[in-house]
Amino acid sequence: MLKKVGRVEEATEVSSGIYLLRISCPLKEPYPGQFVMAQPPGLEEIPLSIAGYSGGELKLIVAAVGETTRALCRMDVGDRLWVRGPLGRGFSYMSRKTAVAVAGGVGIAPLIYLVDARKREGLKTKLVAGFKSRVGGKLIQLLEDLGDVVIATEDGSIGAKGDAVSVASSMITRSSMVFACGPEPMLRKVVDLCMSVGAAVECSLERYIKCGVGICGACLIEGEEVSMRVCADGPVFDGETIVKLSDFDKLALDRSGCKVPLHGGCPSR
Repeated sequence: MLKKVGRVEEATEVSSGIYLLRISCPLKEPYPGQFVMAQPPGLEEIPLSIAGYSGGELKLIVAAVGETTRALCRMDVGDRLWVRGPLGRGFSYMSRKTAVAVAGGVGIAPLIYLVDARKREGLKTKLVAGFKSRVGGKLIQLLEDLGDVVIATEDGSIGAKGDAVSVASSMITRSSMVFACGPEPMLRKVVDLCMSVGAAVECSLERYIKCGVGICGACLIEGEEVSMRVCADGPVFDGETIVKLSDFDKLALDRSGCKVPLHGGCPSR
C-alpha cells in the first residue's frame, strides 16, 4: 500500500502527554479497530490506532512516549507527514448484541471510533474508560461526547474507583458483545471474565509492528497450535483465538526478532 501525504489540522494536548491529532488525508473508509502507519519527516514509521475518520479527516489519539510519538505530538498545523493505511482487521462493530467497550489508558483510541460508528448506525454501546488517576478535562469531554460513558480511575480521583475491568464486570453478561483495548494484563482479565460468563469478546492487541502488512513477521504472536501476525491477522482477535496464544500477556518479539518478556521488553516509540 502506497504512502499518502497527510496535513496536520490540529494537535491538541487533551491530557498530560496525550494528544488529539486531526490529519487531512484521503483514505479508504477504515473499519473501527484498524490502524495506520504514520511517519513524521526523518523518523521511523509507526502504527497508530484510528480514533475516527470522516470526510477525508483522520483522528488519532497519541501518547508522547518515544522519539517518534513525541515528534508527532509537536507537529504544528500545516505540517506534513506520511500516512499508510488503513491496515489490519477491525472489530465486528455492527454486532447487535448489547455492547460493552472496555478501554485502558490510550487504548481508548480505537474504541472511540467504534462507539461513534455504532452510534451512527443507531447501535448503543456502554464505554468504560479506565485510567490510573485523574486525566485532563479535554479528554473527559471527548469521551463524554460519545454518550453512555463511565470513567474509572484506580485511585478514585475521578469517576468510579477501580480498574476498567472491575468496573465493567457488572455490565457484562452472557448476552453481551465485549470490545476491549489496553495493556495485555488488562485484556487478560477481560478475556477471562468473558469466558467465565460466556460473553463474546474481541480485543485489539498492540505489538511491535514494522511492515504493517504481514510480510516481516516482527509482530508474530504464537501458541502451541497457532501463530498470528498482529498487523495482518489482527490487531483485533476474538477470545477463542486469544486463549490459544500462549505468548499472550507473556512474551513478545523485540526489534531484533528475539522473544523477550512482554512486560518491560518492548521499546517505546
